[in-house]
Amino acid sequence: MMRFSETTQAFYDDAYEKNALVNDIPQDISDVSDEQYRAFYTAINDARRVYAADGNFTLSAPRPDNFHTWDNSQKQWVLNDEGVVQQNAEEVASAINMKSLLLSSAQTVISEWQSELLLGVISDEDKTRLIAWLAYIRELKAVDTSRGASTTFPELPRP
Repeated sequence: MMRFSETTQAFYDDAYEKNALVNDIPQDISDVSDEQYRAFYTAINDARRVYAADGNFTLSAPRPDNFHTWDNSQKQWVLNDEGVVQQNAEEVASAINMKSLLLSSAQTVISEWQSELLLGVISDEDKTRLIAWLAYIRELKAVDTSRGASTTFPELPRP
């Protein structure tokens, strides 16, 4: 017989209870059928919660992301203050990484033109491109990444 605990979101079988060194079986343990066991096991591995509602077990929607936590009183995933802070920090870090990647790519694009300019062998067409890319790099350096996912980046210069 398999048993399930809503509190721990875990399964317990007869062998666990017999072999436990301490009585750590949760108080909310309930018998579940083989069909329920398979369904709950799959749901839990798909980032869903199994919870009791009106005397029956119900499966939640999948957890939206790692920033949401389960609110047992509301029986739903919620984004609390801590989750908002963590989400914003990750979004800011992502924007910083994107800015760094774009700057590095832009520097790679202009490196040959800069050498040609120093040597005085750059074509007028490439000099115009270099100027456009340098303006892009200035705009990119001015981007404020503290807005996280709302960060907007300048458009790439035309080839």
